[in-house]
Amino acid sequence: MSDFPTSAKVVVIGAGIVGNCLVGHLARLGWTDLVLLDKGPLPNPGGSTGHASNFIFPVDHNKEMALLGEQSANQYRDLNLSVDSGGIEVARTQERMDELQRRMTSATAWGIEAHLLDPAQVKELVPFINEDVILGGFYCPTVSVVDSLETGTVMRKEAIEKAGCQVFANTEVLDILTDDTPRPNGRRKVTGVVTDKGTIDAEYVVVACGVWSNQIAYMADTYIPLVPAVHQMADVGPLDVLPRPTTRSATRSSAIWTPSATSASRPARWRSAPTPTARSCTTPMRSRRTKRRRSARPRCPSPPTTSISRWKRPSS
Repeated sequence: MSDFPTSAKVVVIGAGIVGNCLVGHLARLGWTDLVLLDKGPLPNPGGSTGHASNFIFPVDHNKEMALLGEQSANQYRDLNLSVDSGGIEVARTQERMDELQRRMTSATAWGIEAHLLDPAQVKELVPFINEDVILGGFYCPTVSVVDSLETGTVMRKEAIEKAGCQVFANTEVLDILTDDTPRPNGRRKVTGVVTDKGTIDAEYVVVACGVWSNQIAYMADTYIPLVPAVHQMADVGPLDVLPRPTTRSATRSSAIWTPSATSASRPARWRSAPTPTARSCTTPMRSRRTKRRRSARPRCPSPPTTSISRWKRPSS
């Protein structure tokens, strides 16, 4: 391990898939003097990258986000670190079916292949689904599943080899330094990062901490418009309903437990949607000292028991 630096051109806080890929891309662009920090151990610091379901559904009503997702998926394909499983979102209510029709419109507008299916067509792709409880489905054949930890490791190693990126795990950020010169937008320029191993003066500081990003942003008296969204997931396989070692389409439905991964030779993963770990929020949090009221969260329905009787819901 190298000596802890006192200065750097860029300090990236967070060694998940975003932080790792960022230093990798900066290295490809010729940037040097890079430092990557994370509070946890590597290769799995313990954030969303290590426990998310890792699906990439390419259709979004926002064109920029849809194309960003598509480009990300192509990057992972180029690294041979993803599998194109295809993906289906199913609807159990007419309101949800109307939303899938909107998704179909967006997919057509952005040039992404997609198909609106009736229950029988969904059954053909997902034989173990109960077609009697759904109205239809939205199918994207380019949905993929990425090995996020290995992808991060590959990109991080590339940054080390090409740009001499210095990586420090088990390093906690304690504060963000700013100057006292006011800017037109009322913000102050970030000048460095204080950690439990020392202070690094920096020209650029990137916050890539997922749901913890606001905790870091507050240190600079600013905010990042992210709000955590809770979801649950459990590994339960192999399942006897998947007799062949072939890849099935990833399947998801709002507020229903659905099998999402994929073959008889690997565990199936069940989760309840909505699934994002963070979403945009239009209301900023005004102060790091603001007390947040704990709101009641709706309980998710229990997963089906016919095929996964060995699964036990974790105690609350």
